[in-house]
Amino acid sequence: MKSALKKVSLILAICFVAFHLYTAAFGTMPGIAQKSIHLGFLLVIFYINAMVDSEKRWEQIFLGIMALFALGGCAYITILDENLQLRAGIVYASDILFAILLIIAIFEACRRKMGNPLVIITLVFVAYAFLGKYIPGFLNQPGMTLKKFTSLVYLTTDGIFGSPLYASASYVVLFVLLGAIMSVSGIGDYMTNLATSLFGHMRGGPATGQPTCTAQDAVMQARYGGHGDYEIIALTPSSVQEAFDFTLRAFNLADKYRVPVFVLSDETVGHTREKLVIPETVEIFDDKYEGLCHEYFKPDEKGIPPRIRFFEGHNVLVDGQLHDERGVRQGTDAKICSAAIRRYCSKIRDNIDDITSVERFYLDGAETVIVAYGSVSRSALSAVNRARAEGLSVGMLKLNTVWPVPEKEIREACAGAKRVIVPEMNVGQYLREVQRVVGMDKVTGFSSIGGAFPHPSAIYSKIVEVK
Repeated sequence: MKSALKKVSLILAICFVAFHLYTAAFGTMPGIAQKSIHLGFLLVIFYINAMVDSEKRWEQIFLGIMALFALGGCAYITILDENLQLRAGIVYASDILFAILLIIAIFEACRRKMGNPLVIITLVFVAYAFLGKYIPGFLNQPGMTLKKFTSLVYLTTDGIFGSPLYASASYVVLFVLLGAIMSVSGIGDYMTNLATSLFGHMRGGPATGQPTCTAQDAVMQARYGGHGDYEIIALTPSSVQEAFDFTLRAFNLADKYRVPVFVLSDETVGHTREKLVIPETVEIFDDKYEGLCHEYFKPDEKGIPPRIRFFEGHNVLVDGQLHDERGVRQGTDAKICSAAIRRYCSKIRDNIDDITSVERFYLDGAETVIVAYGSVSRSALSAVNRARAEGLSVGMLKLNTVWPVPEKEIREACAGAKRVIVPEMNVGQYLREVQRVVGMDKVTGFSSIGGAFPHPSAIYSKIVEVK
């Protein structure tokens, strides 16, 4: 019997999907029909699956009766739909019967899926509709007859077949079907993995130690994740708006300097919900090489090779070995290889003013300077504002670019300071870079690890501690 029920459930599910795909393509059915068919499919499939899961004979019979109640109530209103407007508010005994059957089926499905509390609360309101006329005081109301209740709840779009069910039958179900298709086919996992690979967020480690917690422990991994000498570009957004803006900038920088660019977001930024302004137009770097190029890797005066495109007749060897300006392997030629390695580094270092970006807050005459990046900079700025309100001479340098290191900006910001604090969500990875630029003596770190985001009060306490 269970095997037959599974087949029936499968057939109904296929019909359910086909119905919604058809109405999505050719238009939803008018009146109540779209919603009643949608609800009927869901309730009948629900009860059949419950029968499959049940081991008790009496319960299977009960569930079968509930499925018939749901089928009858939805089928009746679907057949009746075209004539409802001609009724002029008249309610027949058959209307009341099928309304009661459908309501019972909905209540039982709700009880099984959501538990007793929601059913009890709903029954209290239903009882109040009928018994309110017997309640004294401000809760007294004229009451409702069974015919009026049936008309409101079953025969109009103010009850069961109202706007929520319309949204479910017309839109929500399509998103659910799309999600199911993506889940079963693996497309959903692929897109998730792709997005995570391209724009993932730093989380607690090592490895998957704290995969759902915030951290900034991939700062050095981004810079020194591979062997050999090279320079990279890494941007550190602190807000939703910056995550959008920096991603656009990352593509432009990558195309301009022919190097991978990291958007080093963190879990806090990734799960922040705030206003995002998407501009109507954005600046796109597009310096396409015109014509046919024969020296694919010959650098210009800035050390950057021609920006040739795929599918335009260029025969380029893409290889991991070092090569000459034509792309021919030269992995054993020390002169060519050393020149190539120096160019990989110098094209970033020589253009550091164009690549790096910082923001300055209250740095004029500041005795204490905070150097922060990413989401921590927001907490740090709040702490700086509090300290300044209490008369402390504190400023902040916010790093929008951590690689390459904006050495000139850091040196200028900290030149007149007596002390420098570097708050970050790791054990002091970028602290070492600031110490290298400014000096060991007056630079101290503030580490928040273990998945804990540094509260402004904690950074404020650090400011007061080292003043």
